[in-house]
Amino acid sequence: FLNKDNDYFESIKTQAFKKDIVVYSFSQNNIEADIYVKSTDFKNYSMQVVACVFGEEIIYNIKSIAQHNAMISSLAFGIAKKLGVGITTALANFVNFSIPKGRGEISELFFKEQKIILIDDSYNANPKSMSSAILALKNVEASKILVLGDMLELGTNEIAEHKKLKEQIDQLSNI
Repeated sequence: FLNKDNDYFESIKTQAFKKDIVVYSFSQNNIEADIYVKSTDFKNYSMQVVACVFGEEIIYNIKSIAQHNAMISSLAFGIAKKLGVGITTALANFVNFSIPKGRGEISELFFKEQKIILIDDSYNANPKSMSSAILALKNVEASKILVLGDMLELGTNEIAEHKKLKEQIDQLSNI
C-alpha cells in the first residue's frame, strides 16, 4: 500500500513492480487511487467520511478533526478488504475506535462551569505533525489556545521550524 500523494510514489511503484510486488494506492483525495477520501464533513469535533475503497463507497464517522485521519482510516478499510475482511465487518468493528492518547485525542473539560474542548496532539512533535494539527484547527469554529512543545530532536533547526509554524498559525482565526 503506497501513498499516491507522496512525491516518490511513481519511483517506489516502479521498483515494486520490478520485484513482482503488487501495489495498491491510497490518497487523501486523488480519485485515481485504489482507496481515497471523497469528502469529509466536520461537526461537533467529529467528521463524517465518505471514502472509496476499491470501488466501494463507504460512509463512517470518526471522532477527529484531523483530515489525515480520514485517509488513514480509509486505508485501514482497504487493508481489511484485501485481507478478506468484509467492509461491513470492518465498519462494525470501527464503531468503537478512538484516537490514541496524544494523537489528536479530544476530551471535554469543565472550568468554572464552562466547557473546554482539549485536543491533545502532543505525542512525538515534529514539523509535519504540528503542521497537520494546526491545519486541523481550521475545522474548529470556537476560540482556540494553541500550546506548542519543543522539537528538540531537530537540534539547531528547531527555532526555524517553529517560525515556519508561526506563518501557518497567522493564517488561522480565533487563536
